[in-house]
Amino acid sequence: MAAGLMLRDTLDANSVRFSLEAMTQGNGGFAIRAEAGRPVQRMPVPMDLPIWLRLTRYGAGVFAATSSDGKVWDLVGQNMLWQNNPNLPASSWIGLFASSRKGLGKVVVDQVSFTPTPSAAQVLPPGALLRSGSFLAGAFEYMGFDPANPDAYGRFNRSGKFVAIPRSKIAAVTMLPTARNQIAEMGSHIGLLMKNGDVMDGDFDSIGGNGVRITSVLLGMTAYNRSEVRACFLHPAQAQPATYEIRLRDGSIVKASGISSNNGVINIEEVSGVSVPISPDEIVQFRAGSSRVQSLDELDWKATQPPVAPVANTAPLTNTAPAVNGVPDQLPSVRCWEGKNQEQIMEAPVGTTLDFPLPGRFRVMCARIAVSPDSPPNSQVTLRILADGKEIGRTPPLRAGEQPRLMKVTIQDPKTVTIESDSIFVDSKVLLIDPVAVRDN
Repeated sequence: MAAGLMLRDTLDANSVRFSLEAMTQGNGGFAIRAEAGRPVQRMPVPMDLPIWLRLTRYGAGVFAATSSDGKVWDLVGQNMLWQNNPNLPASSWIGLFASSRKGLGKVVVDQVSFTPTPSAAQVLPPGALLRSGSFLAGAFEYMGFDPANPDAYGRFNRSGKFVAIPRSKIAAVTMLPTARNQIAEMGSHIGLLMKNGDVMDGDFDSIGGNGVRITSVLLGMTAYNRSEVRACFLHPAQAQPATYEIRLRDGSIVKASGISSNNGVINIEEVSGVSVPISPDEIVQFRAGSSRVQSLDELDWKATQPPVAPVANTAPLTNTAPAVNGVPDQLPSVRCWEGKNQEQIMEAPVGTTLDFPLPGRFRVMCARIAVSPDSPPNSQVTLRILADGKEIGRTPPLRAGEQPRLMKVTIQDPKTVTIESDSIFVDSKVLLIDPVAVRDN
């Protein structure tokens, strides 16, 4: 007999899913199907009944934990723990399940509760908090201490990509999900914040394998298991101003000084100098990070739409009046709204011209762009960008169903920037997500 908790994409039998189960034989397991239709990965988890079970979702990652009293929790499945699952949508099914396996059985569930996942503004998943205020979700496979080389870095794994982060730029390393107020309470403390809330003063030494080591005056060099440590504090954090603030699906919040793209990969230049390569579909929010950045949707913008003339029926002429196709008198208007991740979205029917007057000296315009999901299947739309009426950029065709892509255009202090859309699919609509312009320094 087995029973437990499950989080899944759909109710289909082969859906993406995460489950944590207890069995009457005194053990249990953590299971993941990372892609629909693929085999389930399982990891045995020793446990004694009665037992508390918990599944926690942070962004696209799911964490499993067990407890004997519902107060102190132990993470399980750590070799499967850090992976993020891009196939798990924001809205998923959650619930209880039971399986008899062999013969009849009975499950008693004493208590059930559901707590909405705190936002990234409240809780940080495992990762690296930089001294500049940026946070990168992921895990250090190894990081050591070399007094002769304070800029040495270890292997930081961010969603399967390795990012070089010099030790001197790191404020803290979170090993377990950590509330921001816990980090703030540490202040300029250097040492470890343990899972049970204790603080171990000392100089952080290294992360390696399953262990974390610090050196203190009283205890000398001491090693702790990773599962015992919530966060390692190396240096005080001191937030720096940034041109952009970029939030990613895995919970990362990057304060960026610049962005560039190459062969479909976006490179974020973090304000302290760390280079972070990402895919366009990882971005959930792209927003202004300083007064140098102007959100275009906040300007006194103007939308102009082409006239829509009735189209006469091409049936043979008769002595009756010609029928008119069902063409609306005017196109739908431009809509603006805030997305679920606080991104500012402008939706414009194809053929619409958007004029943005720029009050000041601006050099760069950026936005994420896409074809609206309710556009006709296989729609293709091209955008033209003009500065004071002169074309300065044109996008490759945007296709319906594709992830938003980043558009960055250099401008030379124009008074007005114009965005035009063109397509043979007359019912298509274009999305401008977090459109911004960047002033001169």
